[in-house]
Amino acid sequence: MSIFHTIEPKDIWLGDHLYIWSSLLHQHHGIVLFVNSQDYDESEILEFNTYDESHEPSRAVVQKVSLKRFRKNYTLKRVVYGSRYARFKLAGTAYTFQSLKPEFVVDNAQHILEQVTFGECLILPTDLTASTLSSSSYDLILRNCECLAFWCKTGMWYSEQIEKVVHWIATPLVTFLKAIGDYLVTKQILPALGQEAMSEVVESSLCILKDKFCSTLFAEGIGNAIALTIVDLL
Repeated sequence: MSIFHTIEPKDIWLGDHLYIWSSLLHQHHGIVLFVNSQDYDESEILEFNTYDESHEPSRAVVQKVSLKRFRKNYTLKRVVYGSRYARFKLAGTAYTFQSLKPEFVVDNAQHILEQVTFGECLILPTDLTASTLSSSSYDLILRNCECLAFWCKTGMWYSEQIEKVVHWIATPLVTFLKAIGDYLVTKQILPALGQEAMSEVVESSLCILKDKFCSTLFAEGIGNAIALTIVDLL
Protein backbone atom coordinates (compact mmCIF):
# COMPACT_ATOMS: atom_id res chain seq x y z
CA MET A 1 0.00 0.00 0.00
CA SER A 2 1.28 3.49 -0.86
CA ILE A 3 2.11 6.14 1.74
CA PHE A 4 -1.12 7.82 0.66
CA HIS A 5 -3.10 4.65 1.59
CA THR A 6 -4.41 4.27 -1.97
CA ILE A 7 -5.52 0.79 -3.02
CA GLU A 8 -7.34 -0.80 -5.92
CA PRO A 9 -10.64 -2.70 -5.49
CA LYS A 10 -8.75 -5.97 -6.04
CA ASP A 11 -6.57 -5.17 -3.00
CA ILE A 12 -9.36 -5.18 -0.41
CA TRP A 13 -9.45 -7.75 2.38
CA LEU A 14 -12.24 -8.98 4.62
CA GLY A 15 -12.60 -6.63 7.60
CA ASP A 16 -10.72 -3.76 5.96
CA HIS A 17 -11.54 -0.23 7.10
CA LEU A 18 -11.87 1.72 3.86
CA TYR A 19 -12.37 5.41 3.22
CA ILE A 20 -12.72 7.91 0.43
CA TRP A 21 -12.35 11.66 0.34
CA SER A 22 -15.87 12.68 -0.66
CA SER A 23 -14.87 16.35 -0.46
CA LEU A 24 -11.77 18.37 0.44
CA LEU A 25 -12.70 18.26 4.13
CA HIS A 26 -14.76 15.11 4.52
CA GLN A 27 -13.93 11.42 4.52
CA HIS A 28 -16.47 8.64 4.20
CA HIS A 29 -15.69 5.37 6.00
CA GLY A 30 -16.84 1.77 5.66
CA ILE A 31 -16.01 -1.83 6.59
CA VAL A 32 -15.54 -4.72 4.13
CA LEU A 33 -18.12 -7.42 4.93
CA PHE A 34 -17.61 -9.68 1.93
CA VAL A 35 -15.05 -9.83 -0.89
CA ASN A 36 -16.38 -10.85 -4.29
CA SER A 37 -13.30 -12.15 -6.10
CA GLN A 38 -15.27 -12.45 -9.37
CA ASP A 39 -16.22 -8.78 -9.38
CA TYR A 40 -14.56 -6.73 -6.64
CA ASP A 41 -16.89 -3.80 -7.21
CA GLU A 42 -19.73 -6.06 -6.06
CA SER A 43 -18.06 -6.73 -2.71
CA GLU A 44 -20.18 -5.76 0.32
CA ILE A 45 -19.40 -2.75 2.50
CA LEU A 46 -21.00 -1.65 5.77
CA GLU A 47 -21.49 2.10 5.84
CA PHE A 48 -23.40 4.83 7.66
CA ASN A 49 -24.72 7.01 4.85
CA THR A 50 -27.84 8.37 3.22
CA TYR A 51 -29.80 5.76 1.29
CA ASP A 52 -30.84 8.24 -1.40
CA GLU A 53 -27.45 9.90 -2.11
CA SER A 54 -28.60 13.12 -0.40
CA HIS A 55 -26.56 15.01 2.19
CA GLU A 56 -29.31 15.18 4.80
CA PRO A 57 -28.09 13.68 8.13
CA SER A 58 -31.68 12.76 9.01
CA ARG A 59 -31.74 10.40 6.01
CA ALA A 60 -28.55 8.54 6.99
CA VAL A 61 -28.85 4.85 7.81
CA VAL A 62 -26.53 1.96 8.58
CA GLN A 63 -26.63 -0.12 5.42
CA LYS A 64 -24.85 -2.71 3.31
CA VAL A 65 -23.82 -1.48 -0.15
CA SER A 66 -21.58 -2.59 -3.00
CA LEU A 67 -18.00 -1.36 -3.14
CA LYS A 68 -18.86 0.44 -6.37
CA ARG A 69 -21.61 2.41 -4.67
CA PHE A 70 -19.43 3.07 -1.62
CA ARG A 71 -16.51 4.55 -3.53
CA LYS A 72 -18.56 6.45 -6.14
CA ASN A 73 -15.55 6.63 -8.50
CA TYR A 74 -13.43 8.35 -5.84
CA THR A 75 -9.95 7.06 -5.05
CA LEU A 76 -10.21 4.12 -2.66
CA LYS A 77 -8.04 4.15 0.46
CA ARG A 78 -7.39 1.88 3.43
CA VAL A 79 -7.06 3.08 7.04
CA VAL A 80 -3.86 1.94 8.77
CA TYR A 81 -3.96 0.52 12.30
CA GLY A 82 -1.02 0.06 14.66
CA SER A 83 0.81 2.90 12.92
CA ARG A 84 3.83 4.52 14.57
CA TYR A 85 3.28 7.54 12.35
CA ALA A 86 -0.41 8.12 13.03
CA ARG A 87 0.22 11.49 14.67
CA PHE A 88 1.75 12.73 11.41
CA LYS A 89 -1.20 11.55 9.32
CA LEU A 90 -4.47 13.29 8.58
CA ALA A 91 -7.19 12.54 11.12
CA GLY A 92 -9.17 9.41 10.34
CA THR A 93 -6.55 7.86 8.05
CA ALA A 94 -4.27 6.09 10.56
CA TYR A 95 -4.42 5.08 14.23
CA THR A 96 -1.94 3.89 16.83
CA PHE A 97 -4.63 1.48 18.07
CA GLN A 98 -4.33 -2.15 17.02
CA SER A 99 -7.12 -3.69 14.96
CA LEU A 100 -9.04 -6.78 15.97
CA LYS A 101 -8.66 -9.88 13.81
CA PRO A 102 -10.66 -9.68 10.54
CA GLU A 103 -13.22 -12.28 11.65
CA PHE A 104 -13.98 -10.25 14.80
CA VAL A 105 -14.25 -7.06 12.76
CA VAL A 106 -16.82 -8.69 10.47
CA ASP A 107 -18.67 -10.12 13.50
CA ASN A 108 -18.92 -6.62 14.95
CA ALA A 109 -20.19 -5.26 11.64
CA GLN A 110 -22.79 -8.02 11.37
CA HIS A 111 -23.84 -7.31 14.95
CA ILE A 112 -24.44 -3.67 14.04
CA LEU A 113 -26.51 -4.71 11.03
CA GLU A 114 -28.62 -7.04 13.17
CA GLN A 115 -29.23 -4.30 15.72
CA VAL A 116 -30.41 -1.89 13.07
CA THR A 117 -32.43 -4.49 11.17
CA PHE A 118 -34.25 -5.97 14.14
CA GLY A 119 -33.96 -3.35 16.87
CA GLU A 120 -33.60 -0.11 14.90
CA CYS A 121 -30.92 1.10 17.30
CA LEU A 122 -27.16 1.40 17.69
CA ILE A 123 -24.67 0.61 20.42
CA LEU A 124 -24.43 3.42 22.95
CA PRO A 125 -20.79 4.56 23.09
CA THR A 126 -21.14 6.91 26.07
CA ASP A 127 -22.70 4.60 28.66
CA LEU A 128 -21.16 1.21 29.33
CA THR A 129 -24.19 0.17 31.41
CA ALA A 130 -26.56 0.55 28.47
CA SER A 131 -26.53 -1.52 25.31
CA THR A 132 -28.57 0.50 22.84
CA LEU A 133 -29.60 3.95 21.76
CA SER A 134 -33.23 4.89 21.34
CA SER A 135 -32.33 6.35 17.96
CA SER A 136 -30.08 5.14 15.16
CA SER A 137 -29.96 8.56 13.49
CA TYR A 138 -26.69 10.01 12.23
CA ASP A 139 -24.96 12.46 14.53
CA LEU A 140 -21.81 14.35 13.55
CA ILE A 141 -20.25 13.85 16.99
CA LEU A 142 -21.63 10.66 18.52
CA ARG A 143 -22.76 8.55 15.58
CA ASN A 144 -20.93 8.96 12.29
CA CYS A 145 -19.36 6.69 9.68
CA GLU A 146 -15.88 6.88 11.22
CA CYS A 147 -17.22 6.02 14.69
CA LEU A 148 -19.01 3.01 13.23
CA ALA A 149 -16.00 1.69 11.30
CA PHE A 150 -13.59 2.30 14.19
CA TRP A 151 -15.88 0.42 16.59
CA CYS A 152 -15.99 -2.55 14.24
CA LYS A 153 -12.17 -2.56 14.07
CA THR A 154 -11.39 -2.01 17.77
CA GLY A 155 -14.51 -2.31 19.90
CA MET A 156 -14.16 1.39 20.85
CA TRP A 157 -16.38 4.28 19.77
CA TYR A 158 -14.28 7.22 18.61
CA SER A 159 -13.91 9.80 15.83
CA GLU A 160 -10.45 11.26 15.35
CA GLN A 161 -11.66 13.61 12.60
CA ILE A 162 -14.02 15.35 15.00
CA GLU A 163 -11.57 15.36 17.91
CA LYS A 164 -8.89 17.11 15.85
CA VAL A 165 -11.29 19.64 14.35
CA VAL A 166 -12.62 20.55 17.80
CA HIS A 167 -9.08 20.87 19.17
CA TRP A 168 -7.96 22.96 16.17
CA ILE A 169 -10.79 25.46 16.61
CA ALA A 170 -11.51 25.34 20.34
CA THR A 171 -7.90 25.91 21.44
CA PRO A 172 -7.48 29.32 19.75
CA LEU A 173 -11.00 30.22 20.85
CA VAL A 174 -10.06 29.60 24.50
CA THR A 175 -6.87 31.66 23.99
CA PHE A 176 -8.91 34.49 22.47
CA LEU A 177 -11.43 34.56 25.32
CA LYS A 178 -8.61 34.47 27.90
CA ALA A 179 -6.96 37.40 26.11
CA ILE A 180 -10.18 39.37 26.50
CA GLY A 181 -10.06 38.62 30.22
CA ASP A 182 -6.44 39.82 30.43
CA TYR A 183 -7.39 43.02 28.63
CA LEU A 184 -10.25 43.68 31.03
CA VAL A 185 -7.89 43.18 33.98
CA THR A 186 -5.35 45.58 32.44
CA LYS A 187 -8.07 48.21 32.04
CA GLN A 188 -9.19 47.50 35.61
CA ILE A 189 -12.65 46.60 34.36
CA LEU A 190 -12.37 43.09 35.77
CA PRO A 191 -10.49 42.14 38.96
CA ALA A 192 -7.67 39.62 38.55
CA LEU A 193 -9.52 37.05 40.63
CA GLY A 194 -12.52 37.40 38.33
CA GLN A 195 -10.32 36.91 35.27
CA GLU A 196 -8.87 33.71 36.71
CA ALA A 197 -12.32 32.38 37.50
CA MET A 198 -13.53 33.33 34.02
CA SER A 199 -10.62 31.46 32.42
CA GLU A 200 -11.47 28.32 34.37
CA VAL A 201 -15.14 28.60 33.42
CA VAL A 202 -14.29 29.12 29.74
CA GLU A 203 -11.95 26.12 29.64
CA SER A 204 -14.26 23.74 31.47
CA SER A 205 -17.34 24.92 29.62
CA LEU A 206 -15.75 24.41 26.20
CA CYS A 207 -15.10 20.78 27.11
CA ILE A 208 -18.76 20.38 28.00
CA LEU A 209 -19.97 22.31 24.97
CA LYS A 210 -17.65 20.79 22.35
CA ASP A 211 -20.36 18.60 20.82
CA LYS A 212 -22.72 21.53 20.32
CA PHE A 213 -19.86 23.76 19.17
CA CYS A 214 -18.66 21.32 16.52
CA SER A 215 -22.16 20.49 15.27
CA THR A 216 -22.89 24.20 14.83
CA LEU A 217 -19.52 24.75 13.17
CA PHE A 218 -20.25 22.23 10.41
CA ALA A 219 -23.91 23.13 10.01
CA GLU A 220 -23.82 26.92 10.29
CA GLY A 221 -20.19 28.03 10.13
CA ILE A 222 -17.50 29.30 12.50
CA GLY A 223 -19.26 32.59 13.31
CA ASN A 224 -22.40 30.92 14.60
CA ALA A 225 -20.35 28.28 16.44
CA ILE A 226 -18.39 30.96 18.33
CA ALA A 227 -21.54 32.97 18.99
CA LEU A 228 -23.33 29.91 20.34
CA THR A 229 -20.41 29.06 22.63
CA ILE A 230 -20.14 32.60 24.00
CA VAL A 231 -23.90 32.83 24.60
CA ASP A 232 -23.88 29.51 26.44
CA LEU A 233 -20.89 30.59 28.52
CA LEU A 234 -22.67 33.78 29.50
